[in-house]
Amino acid sequence: MRIPQRRTVNGLIRQYIPKSCPISIVSHTDVSWIENQLNHRPRKRLGYLTPAEFAKNELYALQM
Repeated sequence: MRIPQRRTVNGLIRQYIPKSCPISIVSHTDVSWIENQLNHRPRKRLGYLTPAEFAKNELYALQM
């Protein structure tokens, strides 16, 4: 992952976990929920598809 992409993802994660929050208090359940939220958020870069939709379309295209 390139640095600009990493910064974008970090910014999205910071919407759920503020920088002032100690990472040690974030549970695995919280991380899974945040991951699910981010994977179902439309992205301009993906033609306004969610990463989950984009991955599903790519897998479908490979099967053909």
